[in-house]
Amino acid sequence: MEKYPNDPKKWKSLGYPVSKIATDRKPCKKITGGKVEQWIHDGFVEFSWKSLGVQADFYTIEECQGDPAIETNWYAAKPAQCKEASAIFKPKTLNVPTWFRVTGHNTAGMGEAPSNPFGGKPIH
Repeated sequence: MEKYPNDPKKWKSLGYPVSKIATDRKPCKKITGGKVEQWIHDGFVEFSWKSLGVQADFYTIEECQGDPAIETNWYAAKPAQCKEASAIFKPKTLNVPTWFRVTGHNTAGMGEAPSNPFGGKPIH
């Protein structure tokens, strides 16, 4: 957008949807209340967190199997996004301590910050 700042006609001519209506939403608050449990099927984890309700359009999920204090140890979980305040998936590697964190997203963008890491137990 820096290439054509304040030039909505140019952006429209390039095919981008342009609106003068600004969003009144604020970024999602930091998520709390994360809980991780071994799912009924081996190799899968079920986890949930306190929902942000209508404040969040979707959530991104990250996984860490190293030191959760080191930012570079975090990577996108599979699935990396969900619309509900819970998910079931298979960790990258089984039988090692696995941490998770979640961030809410809406039309204002990414939330204030990822949740505090939760989990930390091996998934079998």
